[in-house]
Amino acid sequence: MGVALATSNLGRVAARVRRFDEALDLLAEALAAFEALGSEALARETEARRAECFVLAGRYQEALDVTPAVLEAAEENPLLYPLLERLHGYALVQARRAEEAGARFERSLELARELEADYEVALTPEALGRTGLAGPEAEAESQAILERLGVLSTPRVPLP
Repeated sequence: MGVALATSNLGRVAARVRRFDEALDLLAEALAAFEALGSEALARETEARRAECFVLAGRYQEALDVTPAVLEAAEENPLLYPLLERLHGYALVQARRAEEAGARFERSLELARELEADYEVALTPEALGRTGLAGPEAEAESQAILERLGVLSTPRVPLP
């Protein structure tokens, strides 16, 4: 279990430093291990990380293919819901379907606030600001939360 968890974490780090092929290989390895171990919750988390990798790589169609299925299966880990809704929103913006993305970002923010997940709360106003779906006050709200949490940087999502 520890090896699979470390492999998943390394995959997420690789995605965030833009080593996408390596990230996807590591995440596939972790996913196979979690499934073999019967850890459904960690398998879904790893699938969410695959979706994040696709969004960070600008591979929005693959992200759009993955996020709905993972959302349906994420019951064991409700913290995935705000992440997946935000990733779906980003993928829609990347697909030049911004009019659909706003509802995903709003749902992400609502879920993150319900869960009192401050990091997730911070990332969604950041997404709204970066995508132009909200004004600078959204990014200012995000920055204040991130500073309070001690977060130094967040991954940049490529946008059209």
